[in-house]
Amino acid sequence: MLGDVALAVAPTIGVTARAGTVDSVRTAIAGVAWRDAQRLATSQAFTIDGRGALDGLGRSDVQLRGEQQRVLEAEVAVTPPLERKGIAHRLRAQFPVNTLIEQVSGVCPAEGALNGMRVYRVTLPQRRPIFMRVHWRQAGGTDQAATRFSFALEHPAAWDCRATAL
Repeated sequence: MLGDVALAVAPTIGVTARAGTVDSVRTAIAGVAWRDAQRLATSQAFTIDGRGALDGLGRSDVQLRGEQQRVLEAEVAVTPPLERKGIAHRLRAQFPVNTLIEQVSGVCPAEGALNGMRVYRVTLPQRRPIFMRVHWRQAGGTDQAATRFSFALEHPAAWDCRATAL
């Protein structure tokens, strides 16, 4: 579930570590077969990929990025893409009941009807808030149509656009 990915990335309140370790994250996200484990021992910065089926979402590609064994960002690509209609209810079902999910920006004006994104601040119980971008992509070029969920400790400037009523 997306909640497992978010829990793995979000720092615990009062803990000095910035995010979860690679081993704890890989263990916490059920249903994903991980690749590229050999990179972990040889690189300060890393990317590790996995594929599986996340409960309630279906086929998913998962990517973890970080440095010095700490996961700082995660991305989940779900294919086929999820419908935008009812996404708020579907998101709520992916997280523990007492998680606060606040939308902080909406669809970028330049995006077409089939592309678009929303950014949320996610506060899990006993965790510092993290940011989640939900990005719908239509197929084009080498890209496959997917819904991408990106998680970051800070709100990246690249995710900014004007909020709109959704």
